[in-house]
Amino acid sequence: MNYKKKFKKRINDSIDTKNSYSKISSILQFQEEKNKEISVMKNKKLVYGLTAGCACAVIVGVGLGVGLGLKENNKFGTATSMVTMELNPSISMVLDENNKVLSVKGNNNEGKIIIANENFVGLPLDQAVNKVITIESECGYLINGKIETDQNHLNFEINVDDEVIKETIKNCIDMSVKSTCENLHIDQSMSYINSMSKEALIEMVVYMDPTLTKEDCANMTYKELLSRVAIYHLDTAEFYSVELENLYNQSKNYEIKFAESDFNKNVIASLGTVYNSVVSSLNLINESLKNSTVALESANYKAFVDEESSYQKTYKSFLESKKEVIELKNKLANYEISETDKAIIKAKLIDKERALDILIKSLEEIKNGADYTLKLYKETIEGVVEQIDKTLKSLPDQNSVEKALSEKSKELENKLNDAKKDIYKNFQDKYGSDIKKAKDNALQYKNELKAKLQENLTK
Repeated sequence: MNYKKKFKKRINDSIDTKNSYSKISSILQFQEEKNKEISVMKNKKLVYGLTAGCACAVIVGVGLGVGLGLKENNKFGTATSMVTMELNPSISMVLDENNKVLSVKGNNNEGKIIIANENFVGLPLDQAVNKVITIESECGYLINGKIETDQNHLNFEINVDDEVIKETIKNCIDMSVKSTCENLHIDQSMSYINSMSKEALIEMVVYMDPTLTKEDCANMTYKELLSRVAIYHLDTAEFYSVELENLYNQSKNYEIKFAESDFNKNVIASLGTVYNSVVSSLNLINESLKNSTVALESANYKAFVDEESSYQKTYKSFLESKKEVIELKNKLANYEISETDKAIIKAKLIDKERALDILIKSLEEIKNGADYTLKLYKETIEGVVEQIDKTLKSLPDQNSVEKALSEKSKELENKLNDAKKDIYKNFQDKYGSDIKKAKDNALQYKNELKAKLQENLTK
């Protein structure tokens, strides 16, 4: 529709950068707790940097929003690169031009466990790498002692669009890994995997921010895309489970669609009686959209987040099994034991690894089955959204509608920004206990890994 392009130009011409902090900080102050080490509020200096560093607008819904980037200030700079560390815990960090950490994210549940209650923001890259390796060593993921080849293998992915910066980052990582592992007496190997393409980065950003389309992102620079990634990291800093993070993304995505559709309906209603029948039709469609999104959210929660779900019960078994495998691997590496005892431990390890593999396959099977059901819900929602679009395209006086929507574009921007704020608050109100439980479980598991490893080392 032509009015979408008009909206984008209008918003790009009227971005309000002065109030960027107040707008984004009200969103990022999602869960304020006075005494926690990691929180969105603790990164307040970074939040002050969330201003108009990006020239182009964040296009919300049909193409509206406020451009918020990571602007240089006293401590933090512009989002410039992203480094991902893969052992099994997977952790990503967005860096500024001085290679200081702007944001951090655990990409899987074990990655979230590693960063739980740790503050990485503001650390130089070498210190951040040192910290990750140290924690992974304390938890037993990196094994100290006699290990099999490539057991302590680290993969790094560096995403930056400047080869000189990339080489500087690589040298920093090399030196940090070498010195840290030498100090911890850890034998390790490492490699660099291919950086993601800009297209892949765009896919990531579109997933993280449902207010953007691929078309919008295509016009952004690499730094502008990375600033969105950094904002998302802060946005979801308290979600210590992948399942909660996915549920939040889904809620945000469909609530934005509903807010957009509802606003368009109200604008069309203001045009006069000629549109009465259309508005009645849109009322029914919007109600269907709302009901469908609620049903999808409920299904997602019951399938993946609810502690009584098959997925969560199996995941708890997985964590226990993983803990036993980690313990046996470290025992085997750290003990001067007889060949007989070594053979006994190896046999136990093989059995535990087999059990762990079975649990991993079970998790995948449960996930695939639930995903198929959720796919049906999503297809229903996409059908409703398509129906809304068709209704708008078939209006009798399309020019009048486009003109009205164009004139109301700033109001729609505000409406959708308000909707986004409500989504954060509503999600916390609804799932606050689950969020806290996920964090508590992550910290408990992490502390148990550390305690068990220390117990083994002191025997």
